[in-house]
Amino acid sequence: MSDKAQLRRACRAERRRLPPADHATRSEAAQAALIGHPGVAQARRWLIYRAYDHEVCTLRLEAEALRRGRPVLFPRWTRGAALSWVEPAQWTFEPGGLPVPHGPTSALTSHDLVVVPGLAFDAQGYRLGQGGGAYDRTLAGRADVLAIGLGFAFQKVRSVPREPWDVPVHALATDAGLDLLQGEETRH
Repeated sequence: MSDKAQLRRACRAERRRLPPADHATRSEAAQAALIGHPGVAQARRWLIYRAYDHEVCTLRLEAEALRRGRPVLFPRWTRGAALSWVEPAQWTFEPGGLPVPHGPTSALTSHDLVVVPGLAFDAQGYRLGQGGGAYDRTLAGRADVLAIGLGFAFQKVRSVPREPWDVPVHALATDAGLDLLQGEETRH
């Protein structure tokens, strides 16, 4: 079994062990840390995932974006492609509970905030996701987009196995606070 597969399995198991009340408390803290990022106020649209398989909940982020008058879009995944973004008119669920938004799609634009899920994150901003590469394809060459990873503090690891095409996030928000990465302290 590869290092990536082992790390994915361990991180999924750790997330699933969180009791519901602890998951909710930690999710709230991680979302608060993300909202505190200095670049979030300038984001024109908030592109947020809908939590799946014990990921950090994003409902507070959605509510905060709407409170600020910012459109909220969700990713639509197509195998082998960059993500398209949907301001959903409705949701369906794939087998296993994966939420799928339906509505007109939109491409990534300048000054978007992309909230990036992951199974593990390292101090350089690299992440281990589900293995499809959709976020890496979406963020490749897009310095005009603010990409913030969202996870639990226990998902921070010393090093994530990486490939040449992996794209790091600019910051990581967890229940332990906000980590600015890659010179992010001067970006926004």
